[in-house]
Amino acid sequence: MSAADLDRYGDLLGESVQIASNIRHTEGANWDPFTLSTEYDTLSRGPLPPQVHTYTYQVRSQTTVTTGNMPEISGVYIPDVEVSCPQFLVSYRPAPPANVFMRYDDLLHPETGEKYGEAKVTGRRNCTWALVEPQDASGV
Repeated sequence: MSAADLDRYGDLLGESVQIASNIRHTEGANWDPFTLSTEYDTLSRGPLPPQVHTYTYQVRSQTTVTTGNMPEISGVYIPDVEVSCPQFLVSYRPAPPANVFMRYDDLLHPETGEKYGEAKVTGRRNCTWALVEPQDASGV
């Protein structure tokens, strides 16, 4: 294989691993709070293309599922706990606890004790998930 082909192969492999990671996080309801908003990282998640359409979303409170139970339908659900985030829940896997932001801890150099960063601390909380759906142009 030529050097150019090896480079192209490496680029495509890296892109496919990135896409697979995003799919795994989505399918497994593993997104942490802020990861898809204020803490979005283009290098690790890929570019966010601009949306062609802007939708208004509404919570379908009659379609809910509690942690440990099976959703009736797959879709985007929002938990009833604070400082969490929506997840894509699938109908073939029990609804997980919500990922909840707890705090940021300082990262300290082991020898100097000097702060060099922060680490997000999250936890898991049982919750009730409610289906979220876009409204159509008529507001329904």
